[in-house]
Amino acid sequence: ITCTAEPQQDYVFIGWWNNGKGPYTVNPWITQADTTNDYVTARFASVDNVKKQTINISGSGTVDIDYQYSDVSKLRTTKTTAQNTFVNAWKNSSVTLTAEAFANYEFDGWYEGGTRVSTAATYSYTADDAKTITAKFKNKVNKLAVSVLNYNPEYDKFEEYGYEYN
Repeated sequence: ITCTAEPQQDYVFIGWWNNGKGPYTVNPWITQADTTNDYVTARFASVDNVKKQTINISGSGTVDIDYQYSDVSKLRTTKTTAQNTFVNAWKNSSVTLTAEAFANYEFDGWYEGGTRVSTAATYSYTADDAKTITAKFKNKVNKLAVSVLNYNPEYDKFEEYGYEYN
């Protein structure tokens, strides 16, 4: 059985609840026809009450998104490694993002537009409007420093030259 949630104008889909558990934000909802006592409910909210939060990742790492998805809900955590992950956070609620870098990468900061808003791995803000936040991870660069001693017979002395390689 396939159920598709289609919000009316000025409403957004916030998730499916299956036997009271949710939200599950996959849409459409697909279940086996032989499932018994399966109660699935689609929930919607007015666009005035939720603000779309888009989370992007630049580099290699993951982001945990903690957010409130309705006026009566507890916090929900979503983990992502994908570009353009979005959640509908309840207006004026707190959104907390936690970044974790993959091997050989380090967290560079949280960016809104081109402006870095935090360098801490955990960043919280208020969902007072639709926002796009980017977690930037940079490759840890191993540098190799080389010093070369060269004998200059004209001056009868050694000269030292230094080089750095990324």
